[in-house]
Amino acid sequence: MVYILGGIAVNCLWGLAFLAPYVLAETSPLMIVFGRYVVYGLLSLAIMVFAHKSLTNAHWRMAFVLAFTGNVGYFLLMALAVQFAGIVIAALIVGTLPVVMALWGNWHERTVPYRRLIVPLALIFGGLATLNGHSLAAAETPKALTDILWGIGFAVGALALWSHYGVKNALYLKMHTDIEALGWANAIGVASLVQVVIGLLAYGLMFGFDLIPNTSEGLWDLIWVSLGLGVVVSWVATHVWNLASRHVSIVLVGQLIVFETLSSILYGHLADQTWPGLITVASALTVVFAVVLSLNIIGKNKKT
Repeated sequence: MVYILGGIAVNCLWGLAFLAPYVLAETSPLMIVFGRYVVYGLLSLAIMVFAHKSLTNAHWRMAFVLAFTGNVGYFLLMALAVQFAGIVIAALIVGTLPVVMALWGNWHERTVPYRRLIVPLALIFGGLATLNGHSLAAAETPKALTDILWGIGFAVGALALWSHYGVKNALYLKMHTDIEALGWANAIGVASLVQVVIGLLAYGLMFGFDLIPNTSEGLWDLIWVSLGLGVVVSWVATHVWNLASRHVSIVLVGQLIVFETLSSILYGHLADQTWPGLITVASALTVVFAVVLSLNIIGKNKKT
């Protein structure tokens, strides 16, 4: 139960990641990614230096892969999705992660006949189609329409990357019990740091280093958000998530991601100081219900 509660808390923290690019709307998503993972990476590096614990080359290779799919690449696409399409659409698309992870695992294990997943999958895509159709209809200009379509594409890409991370990270931790959850969080943090530094340098050499906010207020906003994302949403959350991933089944861990969707939508409306509309609420509830339904089907099938 402790690990389940920890997983729920982690997902509520991860929901804040959707809010960051929404609040820093005038800041480049690249700088948000850079700030977050520089803080996370430097903290992880400092702890690893003092801990004096080493990992094998194979461990480091996997850490670099997971750092991209679960951190740098994922968050960049998610930040772009929020800025182009809005926090609600991004949150609901990425919120289908539990089902995607379950389908991925089922493809490997063949534990559930796919025909039993037709109803929940239909509900998920119906809810997303309703929400996205409503947003597309509300777009007033071709530019707004294009932005939403791009945002949906970025959100789907983020979904694919984190699905890989969620499944592979859990399997790797279960297979390699010699790796401590905190040490693995630090390794992924260091790998993330290397990736964002290389990425920003490459971008700067090609397009120039003009991404830093040009006002002191914007710069301080970026610094404070980066500290919050790097320390709490990344380092603390990754450590706790590693513990949950190791001690809880992947199917159950997948169910907990529903709380990221719910919290991110709540944070978005709190930031706007608005109540969600009927279509938004109905779409969100439909997606969440479908996720829970599909995962319950998989869970019951495993017991039989």
